Amino acid sequence: DQIIIDPGGWTDEFYNLTDKSTRMILLTHAHYDHIMGIPRLQKKFPGIELLCHSSEAAILNDPAQNFSHLAGTNLSLAPTRFSDEAKLKIDGLTINTLSLPGHTPGGAGYYLPEAELLFSGDSLFHHSIGRTDLPGGDRPALLSAIRAEIFTLPDNTQVYPGHGPQTTVGEEKKNNPFFN
Repeated sequence: DQIIIDPGGWTDEFYNLTDKSTRMILLTHAHYDHIMGIPRLQKKFPGIELLCHSSEAAILNDPAQNFSHLAGTNLSLAPTRFSDEAKLKIDGLTINTLSLPGHTPGGAGYYLPEAELLFSGDSLFHHSIGRTDLPGGDRPALLSAIRAEIFTLPDNTQVYPGHGPQTTVGEEKKNNPFFN
């Protein structure tokens, strides 16, 4: 089964890699640069599930809040279900939802413990954190969530942020200037 996380853009090459086993889209948050590929996926896969944190539903539905109007598209989308506290099992892998508010109210991360992988969205970057100056941003909440949800994971956990290079939990605990 294929799961797609944050389909913000869409190249034909990537689109052609999807197949009938594509069954779910997970969103770390609902900003336009993480959702622009959803309509094309929904057209290719009618009935595909779209999951986000319940606190993101209003943002996902409103082009002004998800900023899609700035990209020349007015996306108004609705999740099929919420990822709050979800534990998903896909092809023998567990996907745990981490609550990471701060960049947006319902920011989430997706942790695969068996694979030691974390998709952190725009919460944690290599030696940085997500913006908190946009509507719904909350820097103290973001820092607290990263400490509680991410920095408690094993140090060798690979972190794949929404933008920029991958990193590890250990690297960020040791060298991220927002925490030192």
